[in-house]
Amino acid sequence: MKEGLNVMQFGGIYEFKEVPCPLCGYSLIIPVFPGYRISSRCPRCGGVLYIAVGRDGGIRIRGRSYLELVKEEVLRIAKENINKYLEIGGKIYCSYCGYALEKPKIEVSEENGVIEAYTVCPKCGGKMSWVTQEVSRGTQIF
Repeated sequence: MKEGLNVMQFGGIYEFKEVPCPLCGYSLIIPVFPGYRISSRCPRCGGVLYIAVGRDGGIRIRGRSYLELVKEEVLRIAKENINKYLEIGGKIYCSYCGYALEKPKIEVSEENGVIEAYTVCPKCGGKMSWVTQEVSRGTQIF
């Protein structure tokens, strides 16, 4: 067991194990007792980790990358924006050629630390941006 861990915090009867983050390999120290479940963030990569300890003491750990979570949130906000816009106006028009888009297809891209949700006009190829989010390690997810 590593120095500085407060075993009394968990009643002093549990052991601790070192498990690697499934996304970046960083060593995490978790208490091992049956039925323990937690979702936490990896201090190195920022990914969300879901940790569960079974009755037999087996540890299951799975993770989702921070970038993946931000992309999902950007897509959700873009869909909300489009739905609100459609409720008000009924149709969305391309800002370049005026083509009416009835059900715009949303695409998400990540380039140089910026995630963008946009729609490409099928007629002229113009790019209409819905949401843009700059991502760095300390960025809050909206």
